[in-house]
Amino acid sequence: MTFDFAQKLRSAKVIRRDFKWAGINICIGTLLLLLLGAIMIEAQTLYEERPFQPCELRGKILSEIYNVPPAEIFMFAYSADNESWQMIPFQIDERVQQFDEHFPTRAPRHFYVLETAYTSFSPQDTNALFDNDDELVFMIGDLGDQAPLDSWIDNDDSRNYNRLEIKLNDPNNTDIAAYGYLYRSSTLSMPTEIANKYQMTFDPDHHEAETKYYSLGLSHGEGGTGVVTDVTIKPDWGTGVDIFDTQKFRLNGALQVGNLSLYPGSSEESPSFTERLLYLFKPSEVEFHYLGYSKTPVVRIIREARYSLAITMGPQVIFPLPDASFFIIAKYYPYNAQMLGGHMLTPEALHELLGSDAYIEVSYIRQSWDYNSAATGMKFYNKFNADILIDGNVDTLDKTITTPIEEWSMVTGTQGTMLTYVEFEESLWDEVELYYHDNKDGKQGDSTYVIGDDTGFELGSYGDYGIQFINNIPCDTIDLNFGFNAYFLEHDRTVNDAESIIYTIKNPIVAHSSASNVSAVEENISISSDYALYPNYPNPFNNQTMISFSLPGTNRVSLKIIDTNGRTVITLTNRTYSQGTHKLYWNGRNAKNEIVASGVYFYELRTQHFVQKRKMLFVQ
Repeated sequence: MTFDFAQKLRSAKVIRRDFKWAGINICIGTLLLLLLGAIMIEAQTLYEERPFQPCELRGKILSEIYNVPPAEIFMFAYSADNESWQMIPFQIDERVQQFDEHFPTRAPRHFYVLETAYTSFSPQDTNALFDNDDELVFMIGDLGDQAPLDSWIDNDDSRNYNRLEIKLNDPNNTDIAAYGYLYRSSTLSMPTEIANKYQMTFDPDHHEAETKYYSLGLSHGEGGTGVVTDVTIKPDWGTGVDIFDTQKFRLNGALQVGNLSLYPGSSEESPSFTERLLYLFKPSEVEFHYLGYSKTPVVRIIREARYSLAITMGPQVIFPLPDASFFIIAKYYPYNAQMLGGHMLTPEALHELLGSDAYIEVSYIRQSWDYNSAATGMKFYNKFNADILIDGNVDTLDKTITTPIEEWSMVTGTQGTMLTYVEFEESLWDEVELYYHDNKDGKQGDSTYVIGDDTGFELGSYGDYGIQFINNIPCDTIDLNFGFNAYFLEHDRTVNDAESIIYTIKNPIVAHSSASNVSAVEENISISSDYALYPNYPNPFNNQTMISFSLPGTNRVSLKIIDTNGRTVITLTNRTYSQGTHKLYWNGRNAKNEIVASGVYFYELRTQHFVQKRKMLFVQ
């Protein structure tokens, strides 16, 4: 079944226009802030606004489930439309903070507890209970509405524990929210159809991550650098054909370690050197190679590996520096992938890594994404260019890159859509430009800076795009921290679709949590044959409180929230109710839908023959 991308985003169109388009300057400044609320008002819930965005949580917001076995934690969403509960896909990734046994002088770091390969080093979590280090991961698109306090899942064991309500907000509009609920139970299990909703798998032999919507392969094996080499958007989102050649990292500079000097990309002494500096060690070459990966992922695959600096000639590593190692973490979600990690390469940092004097200086760096001939017919878009046909013929583009660097680029067509986003806090370079090279004859688009051909694995270059950094005088401070966010989406997307996704990346959600107990709710509600106004629950509250009342017969009821000055804050109801017990909820907002100040408030029930008032405390 085809997933309707446009329909999912229809209620979440957030278009930022602080960019040049076709040579026209459009700068909205404060106007953007004034219009943002109006633009976003169409999105009624966060799960409609951010259907493709993952969420990972840890820290005090999850303290209610500290010291609980992860196997007893389950996540549910509530549907207000049909008043029902549904377990949703989620996972808990355990982490442990420890020293790297091969580099004991380095500071301890967090390792994910993963399946391992090619290694004698395997981080182990000594605590089998959920704690502050661990992460809860789920998809925002799977969340639901806020549940009434007296609604509970149909599981007896869960009633013995508090449940944790997780509320997520758009940071620019608190009315746009989504809710998820964590329950504890020893009698629940995740059904196979929920665990396999996104069809997440990782092949450690071929270093390929796969979801229901895409597959992505990394360079591995002898001389493997861990960069992306294969991208396939699966039917019906795409044609199911690999459209990608290789992710590239190229430089022009000099590296000196002791008495040995190398000049990748620039020197006549080594004109055939490729410029790749990353190399994934295999166990035959060094004993402390490490690769960890998720074995049974539900909504996230983690691949964590130790990399080292090296100079290569083609596939052959000619100058490895095993001591100059660092970790790079790749995270794959149902619709996107992220890469994090790397190292700052200053003389001081190199000395720390190598334990000896080392020096590197660079006048040019370029990172780019090179597609293959199967991408012919797709189109390239970014802030300053649109409808650039990928066909192997050379194009002239606007190379503007604005600073601070927050760049998105999209390639889309019937084959599928790949949207990338990168951020750099880079101010040391004289020039920063778009790199774009579409040429079926190969070669490269920056021959002025880097010697030799650069065609990747395929002889031609198709829509090879990225960012290039240029210095007139070589720089000895290089930030080799890698980071990118790539979304793999349905075919034939628009600039509006891209901007909607980028908005969610640049505006992280705001999360809150609150705990409640079904026993306490039930104790506060009783059936009465007379008029009654019961204590609200919870009290104090900071999110939502339930107000219950009973009637001996049919009556018109007015229930108001009143402040300490006797002014009506909001009228919750003013209508006729039948005999029995009824429940209403107040969310701490006034008649204008504004959040009220923290403090004491009263709720007053009035009928023709009965008036009663009670006190409650709202804590914002």
